[in-house]
Amino acid sequence: HLLKLIASGYHLSETGALLSLSEEQTKSLRRSIMRKLHVKTEQQFLKYIRVNLHFLLSK
Repeated sequence: HLLKLIASGYHLSETGALLSLSEEQTKSLRRSIMRKLHVKTEQQFLKYIRVNLHFLLSK
């Protein structure tokens, strides 16, 4: 759900609120996902989501 919300343009704090997570938990989850995807910056992360996970936006 986190990736779908980020791909939809939600800010991290909004995403956390929608998922009933603290901002720190949301940041930690994002960092974990970024490590698994081997991306280092938020810009690379957003680009990865847009390019490779575009199907998230169609649901």
